[in-house]
Amino acid sequence: MKTRIQTPKKILIIGSTCVDIIINVDHLPKTEEDIHPFSQSMALGGCAYNAANIIRQFGAPHTFISPVGRGFPCWPTSRIRKMDAATVW
Repeated sequence: MKTRIQTPKKILIIGSTCVDIIINVDHLPKTEEDIHPFSQSMALGGCAYNAANIIRQFGAPHTFISPVGRGFPCWPTSRIRKMDAATVW
């Protein structure tokens, strides 16, 4: 009897991609207290994006489909293009 090697099936991931804004503060504000962040950063996130990222790290064959908007006003287009180039699978 011949052993048949099966090709892994491709995973289809459809869903959201978001820009996460991460703000670092010394403490959580009390009621009506104003505080100022000491740093801020942004990163790509979202349910489908995060799942696709993990599946990519495992090296599993997949296709990731996510709607793309016109950009985030404080996120330069050049930075989005660089991130897209690094994260397109």
